[in-house]
Amino acid sequence: MQRAQKNTNGHKTIGQTIRVSRQARGMATLADLGVRLALRGITVSDATLSRIETGIQPVPLDYVTELAAILGVSPRTLRPDVAAKFSSRKGRTTHERRG
Repeated sequence: MQRAQKNTNGHKTIGQTIRVSRQARGMATLADLGVRLALRGITVSDATLSRIETGIQPVPLDYVTELAAILGVSPRTLRPDVAAKFSSRKGRTTHERRG
């Protein structure tokens, strides 16, 4: 509980979004989510998913796209700190399109 209180990066709110989205899509447990990730080639433990969902750990970058697709949310919802990476169009970031 202390870890979640120390978190100032918004991970707890993102974790809540993950939990609500997961449950809304019929995945009652983190193991259910883990199975769906595994079907997309991402092996992740229930413990890691729990740390993400409780806000202790941010969503790893290599999970963002697939996790967002499974949950039906934008990748930016899961990692707003790297939003520019997911704003790309034809492989270029927003900053690169301007210049």
